[in-house]
Amino acid sequence: MIADPCSDFIIRLKNAYQAGHRELNMPSTQLIHHIAKLMSKHAFIGKVTEISTPSSPKKQLKIILIYPDGKPALQNVKRLSRPGRRLYVAVADIPWVSAPNALIIISTSSGIMSHRQAVSQKLGGELIAEIW
Repeated sequence: MIADPCSDFIIRLKNAYQAGHRELNMPSTQLIHHIAKLMSKHAFIGKVTEISTPSSPKKQLKIILIYPDGKPALQNVKRLSRPGRRLYVAVADIPWVSAPNALIIISTSSGIMSHRQAVSQKLGGELIAEIW
């Protein structure tokens, strides 16, 4: 049993990139699947597929890691909201990142989205992670 699947996903992803792996398999949850799809859309990871194996009754996510120009697409990740300290912001308080390809993942009432989408839709929510 994993206490915080989102943190587990972030750490596994960061470690897989640092180790030079080409793919990552991990247990699938709805939240992790939505975050992975958003990261794939913003080119931090490659294709995301949900697979089931005969040895495990639970579904797994198969994530293809990408290395443009030989460097990992994901350089670093910072978990913002934690189970012990949830971090909620209004739309006016959403932090903006200085790097052009950085991404802040926000859980809103309309689902998981990037900070740019949340600002354009005028939605606040829980800050999940910052990726660059």
